[in-house]
Amino acid sequence: MSTKTFKRWVERKNNEICFSIVQKYYIGKELGTEVLYRFPLLILFIKRLFFVLLNLSRSKQIDFRAYARSKSFKEFLKRLLGLYKFQRKDLLPGTQELVPFNFEAQPATLVSIIIAVHDHLDCTYNCLLSILNHTSTVTYEIILINDNSTDATAAFVARCNNIIYIENDENLGFLRSCNKAAKLAKGEYLCFLNNDTQVTASWLANMVEVFKQDPLTGLVGAKLLYPYGLLQEAGGLINHSGEPANFGRFQNPQSHMFNSLRECDYCSGACIVVKKRDFEALEGFDVQFSPAYYEDTDLAFSMRYRLNKKVYYQPLAEVIPFEGISSGKVTTTGNVTAYQSQNSYK
Repeated sequence: MSTKTFKRWVERKNNEICFSIVQKYYIGKELGTEVLYRFPLLILFIKRLFFVLLNLSRSKQIDFRAYARSKSFKEFLKRLLGLYKFQRKDLLPGTQELVPFNFEAQPATLVSIIIAVHDHLDCTYNCLLSILNHTSTVTYEIILINDNSTDATAAFVARCNNIIYIENDENLGFLRSCNKAAKLAKGEYLCFLNNDTQVTASWLANMVEVFKQDPLTGLVGAKLLYPYGLLQEAGGLINHSGEPANFGRFQNPQSHMFNSLRECDYCSGACIVVKKRDFEALEGFDVQFSPAYYEDTDLAFSMRYRLNKKVYYQPLAEVIPFEGISSGKVTTTGNVTAYQSQNSYK
């Protein structure tokens, strides 16, 4: 075996082991269990350690800076396990100085990007900054609707240019806020985008392109990726009893299964694009699902069965949601997430 071939083999096996570790760790975390010190990871850890030592023995100069940045033994262990190996390198930091935005005034608007926010200004800031950095070939407007936030969102937006700002006097919830903002939209298309997301290069242009390729397109959803690099959703599935599932969750986003434009049952409302006239024809999101959850599923099915249009998953539009920041991830009384079970029955 040549040196290059051996090196590629080591890299491939190391990636496979790291992927298994990351997958098991975050699935366990999703279920609320601490798996870092559990036996299933022990064998993988031994294999990972073998390849780390193998790389050390073959390298003349080792960069220990990544390990030195560890703030605790637990973080050091995570780095050694490879839990950060697939983490997105293009993510904006969680906290940074909030410099006002200067969005350019555009003579025409193709897409109205609607962002409903309730607190979490730091997330909203990074969402807006990612739009500014990665949306250049599509004319757009930003409509930010503040759903009765208690933080400094209003004061910050007042210092920005060319953001259409709406402030609710009372908390209307995600669904009603989006319907309210959509009425003011000037674009041919509406893009509903969660404020706890970050977009990537050409995301919006690639979503709009689907409508141009197929005139029967009704809704287009993005490829959703976890910040640590695994796939969150490649389109949604609905089973025979109406229960939804994120296709490809915790899988490898580079797999060919998740990288083709295709029709799907629905797409999560974290980032979807529809034509404004179609949204108006359906009278917006159905208010029976207020304040949130399943309105995106219902919209996709309404596009298909009321307007005879198609629902597409677009893998070329990559969006990173920071899941659970706005509404939480555990279904509990008093939490917006509690509406999952109620709206599932509806």
